[in-house]
Amino acid sequence: GAGHPASLPVVEPAAALGHLPRRIVTDTVARDVRMGRRVPAEAGEDTADRRLCLLDGRGKLVAVARPRPDNTLELLRVFGV
Repeated sequence: GAGHPASLPVVEPAAALGHLPRRIVTDTVARDVRMGRRVPAEAGEDTADRRLCLLDGRGKLVAVARPRPDNTLELLRVFGV
């Protein structure tokens, strides 16, 4: 009604970023990412401009990252810290 803002649906971050490629990571890699440690890029993740979502085994978003020239991932945003 008038004067009430429209309520928006609650969307999981991983779903909101569903347009990005995804990589499921182990709990060890998820922990390393959340601690700010460098993690290696995998084959096919070598396009410098390509962002990807790192998801844990439960499908929860761990980070948004992009490959670096040294074959590691640059962590653009980390979740669940």
